Amino acid sequence: HPWPLSELAVTYASLGNQESADAIYNELAARNRIDVVQPTPFALAAVCAGRLDDAIALGHRAVEERDTHIRWAALDDRWEGWKPIESHPGWPALKQRIENW
Repeated sequence: HPWPLSELAVTYASLGNQESADAIYNELAARNRIDVVQPTPFALAAVCAGRLDDAIALGHRAVEERDTHIRWAALDDRWEGWKPIESHPGWPALKQRIENW
C-alpha cells in the first residue's frame, strides 16, 4: 500500500537518507506504471525524494481526482513531510487550489 511507503519516505528524509527516500519514490513510480497509485502518498514520496516538480504535478492530479488526503498538505502544518514543497514556485497555486476545493 502506498501510505506506509510514503510514511517510510518521510522517515528516511527526516534522517537525511535521501537515497532510500528516492528508492521509495521509484518503487511507487514503478507500481504506477502497472496500476493506479493514489496521488497524495505518491506526491508525499516525491517531496521526500526531493522531486518537487513531480510532487506539484501529483498534487494537482490529487485535486483533479478529488483525493481528499491532499488537503493535509495545505491545511495541517503538523505534518513535516510536506514542508519542503513550500519552497517550490508552484506551491502557491497548488495550495490555492487545495484551499478552494
